[in-house]
Amino acid sequence: MCLPIVAIAFQATAAEVASVRTGDALLLPEWPLVRAASGNCWVGPLLLAAPSGTVGVKCELSDAPQLVLGGDTQALWVGEAEMMESEESSDLVSAVGEVPVLVRVEIGEARMAAREWAALERGDVISLGRRIGERVVLRVGGVPIATGELVEIDGNVGVRIVERLNLARTIP
Repeated sequence: MCLPIVAIAFQATAAEVASVRTGDALLLPEWPLVRAASGNCWVGPLLLAAPSGTVGVKCELSDAPQLVLGGDTQALWVGEAEMMESEESSDLVSAVGEVPVLVRVEIGEARMAAREWAALERGDVISLGRRIGERVVLRVGGVPIATGELVEIDGNVGVRIVERLNLARTIP
């Protein structure tokens, strides 16, 4: 069983998400991670969340790479309730793509057996086995829509789109 590691979730319109193409760089608001002292990896607060979940478990990414489980839960995006209400907008608004969607930037995943997940407690350490952030996944509504790489542009962190995923291929 694996849980995606969510670095950030933010609101965008359906039209904005649909317009993202291979090679585009999507700047991310309020990036929570910082470069480790070694300079070759990211460290800081993250969330473990099911692919279509709206709530995650707080954890801290170290440069080992390991996650230290915080135990508390947090909504992936503070405007979640407002977004759900606005999904009931008119057909006209839906047609022009102004309906807000939640975009998640997942920087990896943590894998272990279900019984191991069930035994975890606050402060436990989850070894990840590989560097985080080499390839990221953009997910909307539980569906992966693109993969990319983290880039720094004028002091800001962004995702450069490497591949747009075929939605027919990603939906079971």
